[in-house]
Amino acid sequence: VPTELENYLFDLQGYLLLEDAVTVDHLSCLNGILETYLDMAQDTWRGNVHRVLDNTLSVHFYNIFEMGEAFERLIDHASWIDYVNRFVGGDDGLCIDESFADIRDQGYASPLHSGGHKRRIRTQFRFHNSEFRCGQVNILLALTDVRECDGPTMIIPGSHKSNLPHPAF
Repeated sequence: VPTELENYLFDLQGYLLLEDAVTVDHLSCLNGILETYLDMAQDTWRGNVHRVLDNTLSVHFYNIFEMGEAFERLIDHASWIDYVNRFVGGDDGLCIDESFADIRDQGYASPLHSGGHKRRIRTQFRFHNSEFRCGQVNILLALTDVRECDGPTMIIPGSHKSNLPHPAF
């Protein structure tokens, strides 16, 4: 269950960093499974796993929970399920909107996207009577070490609360 400080930081920043949430052995297993899918051509399916078509040297897999039990364990993982329930609201059920893995070559990245100014249903949130109601809560799990020069995912603290887009956006 999130602490009082974690509740405060999530409300302020829009995210939390959960250190050592997954064991090294579990990460190794996940990476080993992903390697068995790397031979898939773009825009093909293996079972319910889809490698999407893209115009980069990156690899994008969707429906990764279909890769097996090691990925299924991530759905309600003990390291974060109580956080997810707290921030979604917990009494209305949960659903998985998407599950994907991106393997990016050096120099490739996802562009800046989303932000509170668009007021999409997914990105809306509220806090009322000491309860969070977040339309979308994401778990981002790095399967390997990511260095600053690798172009890691960046999260802009508080951007979920912005009413105006950043001028450079």
